[in-house]
Amino acid sequence: AEKSQDMPSHLQLDLSEDDGQPLLARFTYVDEGTCIGCKNCAFVARNTFFMEDDHGRARVWNQGGDSLELVDEAIDSCPVNCIHFVSYEDLWSHV
Repeated sequence: AEKSQDMPSHLQLDLSEDDGQPLLARFTYVDEGTCIGCKNCAFVARNTFFMEDDHGRARVWNQGGDSLELVDEAIDSCPVNCIHFVSYEDLWSHV
């Protein structure tokens, strides 16, 4: 299915047809309260991150949208270390 920036990433996960569990083992999360809106992650991994309009902070819109190497580069580019990998359960707990 087509992914959209208008819908939270945890509601757009690719799930296994066998058991309905997520295909990914870990998920990317931005602590938006810590984000300073530098846009680095959105420039590096634009198929994963975007800058939301209301507060100008980064947000994940497409889990698995970029290669792990590109997401790692985006995480490394963050000057305030507000991007983390989390479990499926932790992704839902941050909602």
